[in-house]
Amino acid sequence: MSRLRDGYVDVWLPAHPLARRDGYVAEHRKVVFEAGLALAVGDHVHHRNHNRADNRLENLRVVGAVEHALAHADEGWIQNQYGTWRTGTGFRRRHAEWAAALGDRHCEVCGRDINGRRLDATVCGNSCRIRRWKRSRRLGLR
Repeated sequence: MSRLRDGYVDVWLPAHPLARRDGYVAEHRKVVFEAGLALAVGDHVHHRNHNRADNRLENLRVVGAVEHALAHADEGWIQNQYGTWRTGTGFRRRHAEWAAALGDRHCEVCGRDINGRRLDATVCGNSCRIRRWKRSRRLGLR
């Protein structure tokens, strides 16, 4: 058994179906596999308590890649091959609060509802943006 720098535990089992080329198997994947839980190639094993060395079956859960990323994003961190990134900026909550404070918003040019657009949007799309620009050029407002 060896512990890797990233905290995972590897076991030397060259004959195991999940063994890598070097003959080692990630212990958390081995535990889930031997418990009879299906492990497809793209499946991830999530450590519920985030301790990568705690490979008890009750601490492990088989999830898809997207679900695994979302689980970590909801907890405030995303980790990938490039590093660990902080999430949870509160953007969605702030956006909802700001939108409520602004009230009902409509396009300056055509009057369409723009409540679903960015908070700093004043027109509904590119065609109205161009119409507004042309109108300002015609009137000499530049």
